[in-house]
Amino acid sequence: MPTETECKIPVDSHEPVEKKLQHLRAEPHGEFVQDDRFFDTADRRLLQADQGLRLRSLVQPGRAGSTHQHVLTYKGARQESELKQREEIETGVADPEALIDILDRLGYSLMLHLQKRRRRYRLHDCWIELDTVPLLGRFVEVEGPTAAAVTKVARELGLDLSRGITDSYASLLVTHAKRRGLPEDQIRFLLPDHLHE
Repeated sequence: MPTETECKIPVDSHEPVEKKLQHLRAEPHGEFVQDDRFFDTADRRLLQADQGLRLRSLVQPGRAGSTHQHVLTYKGARQESELKQREEIETGVADPEALIDILDRLGYSLMLHLQKRRRRYRLHDCWIELDTVPLLGRFVEVEGPTAAAVTKVARELGLDLSRGITDSYASLLVTHAKRRGLPEDQIRFLLPDHLHE
């Protein structure tokens, strides 16, 4: 069973972490805009079970134009752990609009649409993601094969693990919407245009 193991830590700035990544000779893996659409039934069956169904479109600006990749991800309920751990199953998608039609026929509608800017690095056997999320701010995620590997890299980067959060960006943004009395369906948090460039 594939398992996602990560820590997510809010930061005021990505600059100190990037300097440490460069000092440690982490391998850069590009910068992306991630466009995430989350689907659920009308009675929020997945949300109530702490599960998720996400269609992610990845856009990487390049010299010859943008590169697009699409991935469908199922996320299981969070496991008891100091870090965020949950089952994760992914598969590539050739035609995202056709997939959305299929999900609609099966009773899964778009419930949340969010975008974030992400810079990705590889250090040891972990991925380090520097994220900018509308309304929420800046975060550093470290994802790896084990909790020990994630913790080791996070400490090397000088991250304060006591500030770590286990909620997903989607969950944080839904909470944000509820606090402000926004409708709970078709919630959208999109990046301003200048962060797409």
